Amino acid sequence: MEHSTRRNHPLHDLISEYEAMTKNGTLSYLEENDFYHLIDYYEDEVLLDKALEAANHAISQHPFCVDFLLIKARLLLLNDRPYRAMRFLDKAEVIAPLEIETHLLRAKAFSALGEFEQAMNLLERAKKFSAGSDLVDVHLCESAICEGMKEFDGMFDALVEALHLEPQNEEALERIWISVELSKKYEESVFVHLEVLDDDAYSYQAWFNLGHAYACLGEYRKAIEALEYSFLINPDFEVGYLDCAEICSQERDYAKALDIYRELVQRFGADSEDLVKMAECEFEMGLYAESRETLIEAMHLDQYNDEVYYYLGRCFLAEQRYSNAISALIKAVELEDRREEYYAELANAYVCIGEYGKADFYFRKSSEISPEQECYWLNHARFLIGIKEYDKALEVIEEADYHTFGPELLYCKAVCLLKLNRRKKALRVLDEALVEQFPLHDVMFDLDPDLRADREICSMVRYYQGERVNWYH
Repeated sequence: MEHSTRRNHPLHDLISEYEAMTKNGTLSYLEENDFYHLIDYYEDEVLLDKALEAANHAISQHPFCVDFLLIKARLLLLNDRPYRAMRFLDKAEVIAPLEIETHLLRAKAFSALGEFEQAMNLLERAKKFSAGSDLVDVHLCESAICEGMKEFDGMFDALVEALHLEPQNEEALERIWISVELSKKYEESVFVHLEVLDDDAYSYQAWFNLGHAYACLGEYRKAIEALEYSFLINPDFEVGYLDCAEICSQERDYAKALDIYRELVQRFGADSEDLVKMAECEFEMGLYAESRETLIEAMHLDQYNDEVYYYLGRCFLAEQRYSNAISALIKAVELEDRREEYYAELANAYVCIGEYGKADFYFRKSSEISPEQECYWLNHARFLIGIKEYDKALEVIEEADYHTFGPELLYCKAVCLLKLNRRKKALRVLDEALVEQFPLHDVMFDLDPDLRADREICSMVRYYQGERVNWYH
C-alpha cells in the first residue's frame, strides 16, 4: 500500500498497520508526520518503550531530522536514562547548534545526574541567544531545575521572569502556585498576579493563584472574590468552585458555600464527597431535614463513605433522635476507626441518653487517637466534672499534660482540686491559668457557677483583670 493512501486513514489504522509491520520485521517507509502521530499516541498511552521504539525507527528513516533526535533524548530522560540522552543531544547539536530545545534537554540531563551547576551555567548561556518564546522556555526549564535543587525562591523568580515575558503562559501560571507554596512568597505572588491581571483580566488561572495567595495571607474575603472570578471566567474550572466553597465554609459563610456546591453539582454531576460538603453547610445553617436528604443521596452514590454516617449522626443528634444518631455514628466508626471526631460525637450521643459508662469510653477513645489536640481531653474532663466524677476528671487532665497543653485544662484542673478540697493547690493552678490566659476564666464559672460566690477566687480574678487594664493603658 502506498503511503499517500495510508496517510488519509484514521490514527488507529496507522497504528494497526505500523504494529503489524514491526511485528513481522517489514517496516516500510513512513513520513515524518506519521512518526509524530505514532510517538504522540504511545506517549499519551504511557507506553514509553513503544514510543522509544517508534523514535528509533524515525531516526533510522530520517537521520537528519533534529526533532526525532530530540524526541529520543526527551523520552530517555523520562525513562531516567540521562547518559544515553546526552548521546542523541550531541548528534542534534551537530545538525542544529542553535536549537534551543537541545540546550534545555541537556540542562535537564545534567540536573538528572545531580550536576546542577553545569545545568544552570548552560541555561545562563542559553539566555544570551534566546528571545521571545524561546527565552520563556529557558525560564521554565530553570524553574524545574531549581525545584529539583529545592531552591524554591529561585523557582519562583524564574517563573516570574517567564510571566513578565508572556503573562498568559499556561505552564508558568500553573507552576507558579506550586513555587509560592514552597517558597512562602505570598505577598510577592499577589503583586505578580495583579500585574498579570492588568495585562489580561480574564486569566482564570491568575485569579485562582491570586485567591490562594490572599488566603495564605489571611485575607479571606479577597480570596473568595478572586477564586469566584476563576470559575466565573472558566465555568469548567472545577477546582475553582471547590477551593472557593471550602474557604467560604471556613469563614462560616455557609449559604454562599452551599450555592457554589450546588452550582458545582449541577455542572459536573453529583459526587458523594461534594454532597457531604453540601450537607455539612445545610447542617451548619440549621437545615437538618435538608441535610439528611442530601446525605441519603450521597449514601446512594457511595454506601462506604464514612462521613455520610457521621453527618447523619450529627443531624439526628441535633434533632434529639438519639437512637438514630448512635446507629449512624457506630456505622461511621465501623467504616473508619481512626477519626477522633467520630468517637467524640458518639460519646456526646451517649451522654444525651444517660449512658455515662459508654460516653466515658468513647471520650477516652477520641483523645487516644488524637492526644495532641486539647479539645478532646477537655471534652472528656468537662463531661466527668458534669457528672461529679472529680477524681476521674483530674486523672484525665493529668494524663493530658503528657501530650498537650491548654489553659482551659488548667481551669478544669483548678475546679477539680477545689471540689476535692485541695484548695491550696487549686489556687496555685488557678493563678497559673489566669496568667496564661485570663480571658478564658469564665470556663471555671461555667463548670461550677457556685464559684462566683467564692470571695478569694473572685478577688484573684479582679486582681488579674486590673493587671490587664493597667497593662493596656
